[in-house]
Amino acid sequence: LAYSPLAQGYLTGKYQNGALPQGSRKQLFNRLQRYESPQANRAIESYLAIAKKHGLDASQMANQFVTTRPFVTSNIIGATTMEQLKLAVTSERQMDGGARKGHRGRPSRPAEPGALRFHSDCHCRA
Repeated sequence: LAYSPLAQGYLTGKYQNGALPQGSRKQLFNRLQRYESPQANRAIESYLAIAKKHGLDASQMANQFVTTRPFVTSNIIGATTMEQLKLAVTSERQMDGGARKGHRGRPSRPAEPGALRFHSDCHCRA
């Protein structure tokens, strides 16, 4: 099982440059310091640059990267809004476009219909 494919939101870019969105996990819970080291920041910035270079939504790219690993049986997404849920469940469509470029050099199996599996208790709000 893959837990937190978006690294608690850091791979979406919403915390770039010290941003702290109202209602975000980082704002609600003071426990995300593991994503705030200089090494983690470099990795996150590089990841976001790859998504931008290929015109991809960073959250969809992260979800699809996790989902296409041959050893992953389930991708536990943590959507808190309907928009986040929609991005997560439509991430497999990105494999038809530029996501393969974004994942270059990282082994990937082809996306299958319904490849994104998510925990049914997603706590989404309409």
